[in-house]
Amino acid sequence: MSTYPNGFPTYADDMGRRVEATHFCIHLRHDPHRCVTFDRNAPDARLTGVGHLIGEERFRGLPDDGKRLWHSHRYEAESGSLTAPGVPDTAGHACFEDRVRTYGKALHTWRYDRDGFPTGFRS
Repeated sequence: MSTYPNGFPTYADDMGRRVEATHFCIHLRHDPHRCVTFDRNAPDARLTGVGHLIGEERFRGLPDDGKRLWHSHRYEAESGSLTAPGVPDTAGHACFEDRVRTYGKALHTWRYDRDGFPTGFRS
């Protein structure tokens, strides 16, 4: 199965900056999910990062120093800032009910709103 969530997250080191993040995710099992992130859904879209999603149970089993690398998806899922383009609202809402209890780890390789090309790894 695959999904195509779209959102406008902030940078961890600058909560005032929002950028579009178009995710293409594969789900080989219920947990984990793997995603690639682009700046938009278009033929000339720029690859901006990769990410992994895990469930709450797996997150709780991580060592404490590893947990700091992950972020909760609760706000994105409950606020409506994460959408499922092309999916009717009712189905999209159901799609994100599980997302409330997931955690993500993203590796942003391009801050496209600031840099003209990928200058290095950021997380």
